[in-house]
Amino acid sequence: MQRAGLTIGALSVAGTALLLCAPVGRAEEKQTEAEEIESILQQFSADQWESRAKAFYRFVALGRGDGSDIASPVKRVLEEHPEQAEQIKVALIRLLERENARMEELNLRYQKTGQKIGRDYDTDYYANVIAAVVTLKDIRSMNALLGAITTGGMAMGTLAEFAPLSLDPVLAKGGDPDPLVRMSALNVLERMLEPTNYDKVKDAVYRSRIKEAFIRATRDENAVVRKVGTRGLGALGDPDVIPLLRRLAEHDPAFLPRQADGGKDLYIVRKAAKEALVELRRKTRKPD
Repeated sequence: MQRAGLTIGALSVAGTALLLCAPVGRAEEKQTEAEEIESILQQFSADQWESRAKAFYRFVALGRGDGSDIASPVKRVLEEHPEQAEQIKVALIRLLERENARMEELNLRYQKTGQKIGRDYDTDYYANVIAAVVTLKDIRSMNALLGAITTGGMAMGTLAEFAPLSLDPVLAKGGDPDPLVRMSALNVLERMLEPTNYDKVKDAVYRSRIKEAFIRATRDENAVVRKVGTRGLGALGDPDVIPLLRRLAEHDPAFLPRQADGGKDLYIVRKAAKEALVELRRKTRKPD
């Protein structure tokens, strides 16, 4: 039988050829991608941050991402290239460590000279590298994320998820000379007390160490650190700190003067202590 000028036999041969070519074509494509990944990972070690950034976005593009969503392309590349997954994870973690060092250099320069980052660095790129590492959920990234602890929710949330292994390193950050680092560490401890993480730190020893960190923070020279430590005591919910919270609510000196927009004068630690007392009463209230 003939149809459209081809015999059934010819169609059968053509179909077989297509079936054979499809996997071969994908295999060649995967090999090309694997070679591209090798090239990209090598560039992650480049001295110039611009070269590292260019390589990072090549990696995102390989995962069919455009920079607006980092998690999906990272997961896609790992899934499609399992034989290189470990190499990729380690390279991304080391990349974040390099970018942390770059940010530290720029922060030190700012403290000495007042010169802001400006064109010297792309902080969106830095945030995207953090997002890529957070996506890994790999305990080996803990030190890199500790280096990014002041950047906000992504790093803080993952460090909290790593409890109790992350507890000691986070507690150590409470002694950092930078008040922003101390405050960020306290925020991570608070996140450890949230329902999604609490089972990891509910042991009495862990709770006691977190409590000591919050109490110590209420004596910090920096008012914002005292505020976060005070708030943490409310989240912890131990009633024996009520006398301390009452003293803070009545006597802490930190004061923000009235703003030009007509806002009210505010004792920021006193306010946090009053809110913590309300939280404690709610948690310790006996059911009717």
